[in-house]
Amino acid sequence: MAVVGWKASVSGTRTQTTGEQMLFVTFSDERGRFEAVLFPRVYRRAARALAGRRGPFLVRGRVESDLGVENLVATGVERIA
Repeated sequence: MAVVGWKASVSGTRTQTTGEQMLFVTFSDERGRFEAVLFPRVYRRAARALAGRRGPFLVRGRVESDLGVENLVATGVERIA
């Protein structure tokens, strides 16, 4: 799946197992908002593109449902335009 959105908010945390940095990013598009989870490997690749910019971003990933909440688990994030 691939969607385009503008960064609305970012929340960083660390993984429980390794303590590596990861992000939860809320993006906004014409239909509303969606949450993307960037696990450490993806975060390291996308950090420079996300820093200080609102977008637009092309977010690729897969939708996963946990406790009735759907998130986009990102496999890639890149700034476009």
